[in-house]
Amino acid sequence: MNPNEQKKTLRKAYKQPRRLLPAHERAETDRRIAARLFASDFYRYARGIFLYVSVEEEVDTRGIITRALSDGKAVYAPRTKGNGGMDAVRIESAEALTAGAFGIPEPSAALPAARADELDLILVPSLACDIYGTRIGYGGGFYDRFLAQITAAAQGTNEAGRAAKIPAKSSDSAAQIPADAKTPLTIALQRKAFLFESALPREDCDIAVRYILTEEGFRFSRIPRE
Repeated sequence: MNPNEQKKTLRKAYKQPRRLLPAHERAETDRRIAARLFASDFYRYARGIFLYVSVEEEVDTRGIITRALSDGKAVYAPRTKGNGGMDAVRIESAEALTAGAFGIPEPSAALPAARADELDLILVPSLACDIYGTRIGYGGGFYDRFLAQITAAAQGTNEAGRAAKIPAKSSDSAAQIPADAKTPLTIALQRKAFLFESALPREDCDIAVRYILTEEGFRFSRIPRE
């Protein structure tokens, strides 16, 4: 079975137990994940935060959006494109979003797309993730293409990168930021029950995230895969 087929099998296997988690347990876990984020230097020093708009049983981001806007952060949400790509678009409230592709709320088509150098943090959804930063998503490849696009654009700028302005050492001892970081920091929001120590199947097009954030804290994912 090739990696793509393996991922399809795992996707089906993980969706059901996630769906069966009691709503109050999901809510408490997601509250703890958000609290860990808000307490981090990653969040504290970030000016521009891109994050998915949660639906169904995903780790909730609605509260994160509201808090980030209240804290004066520039908040960006994804807007899908017909070619399978995605733009980051600045939003002023979650209420301004309208149903887009797959019924997921998106910013208006009239709003401009952001530049890569506007983003400091990118929070991505994850059905399951391993300690190497490889995610099992929903099979569309939107976030892998977006991360590849943003990385290429950020590395092509003449600036050192806004992400590098976050201190190289975070108050969370598990989270270390490379001093020469030139691209936005990528973090998967993941309930610990679906974080795996063993490697998940991976394809060449899969882009690993740098950190995984669970209700227990940050996990630095830049570990060589065997």
